[in-house]
Amino acid sequence: MSDVRSYFESEHHREEFRKHLARRTVPVKFAFAGSGALTYEALANSDGYQEVVGELDFELDALFGQTGLGQGSADQVCEVGPGNGLHTAALLAALTARGLAPSRYLCLDFSQDLLTIVNRPLAKFPMEFRSDVWDFESGATGSIARWRRKDEPVLGLMLGHTIGNPVDPLSVLRNMRDSLNPGDLILISVALLPERADEARILSPYRNETFTNAAIEPLRAAGIPSELIRFDLCLRDVDVIGDAIITGNVTAMGIDIAAGERIRCFKSRRFRGAEFGRLVEAAGWTVTRQAQDGTAEHGAILASAA
Repeated sequence: MSDVRSYFESEHHREEFRKHLARRTVPVKFAFAGSGALTYEALANSDGYQEVVGELDFELDALFGQTGLGQGSADQVCEVGPGNGLHTAALLAALTARGLAPSRYLCLDFSQDLLTIVNRPLAKFPMEFRSDVWDFESGATGSIARWRRKDEPVLGLMLGHTIGNPVDPLSVLRNMRDSLNPGDLILISVALLPERADEARILSPYRNETFTNAAIEPLRAAGIPSELIRFDLCLRDVDVIGDAIITGNVTAMGIDIAAGERIRCFKSRRFRGAEFGRLVEAAGWTVTRQAQDGTAEHGAILASAA
């Protein structure tokens, strides 16, 4: 199992996590913060994770299709949930190759620790780099308005299936729209669920020790020993679900947990192609272009803020 020293990033994170633990359901965002940022970084470099995220081509297709990104509209880029930054670096390199290298980049994430990790692969790009903490499940942010040059558009990024992880993706899309100006663009990429989904095939990238370590790391930070956690994974409708089954009585953060109890510690929603477009529009965006990869397991949408 993991040899990372387990910890929460802040007292605020600890207290919020405790409330969720009492309900036996904890949001995925805690798996990317504190010591979770370290176990996530190992996951983000794994082959299984890359399979879930997909290649860059379908995102570029959404950006540069016939009705896609115009010249000069990528000078200010704001990304939400950047992961470890490697996927972002590849996209920025593609923009640079097309003469659309941004001069300003704002990175927003729930975790300050993860923002520090992101800075490393992006340091090679000659742009003004700023970052700020934002929990996109909590409401709109003023960070973008304070950062942006107000007379120029912003290209928002939500890549790598980030939108599949929050409890309520619709609210997150609305929060992002409310944080931008009318006419700003956003590129969102997602993992799709094929019409004839093979459960074993969908779950295969998650069935490894690296993923398990990342998913249960917040529980270790709460004081639950690894040896008392059995991780159970399934596909339920459109959701990849991960439960930690506690195999012995334990008290964590002052909460008594009995042997056999389940704690929901991972949930990632897969989307069907047409369904995701409707979800983006329901959040108040105007879809400009959609694209899929050749396997129909990954898709991207370019949309403008109303």
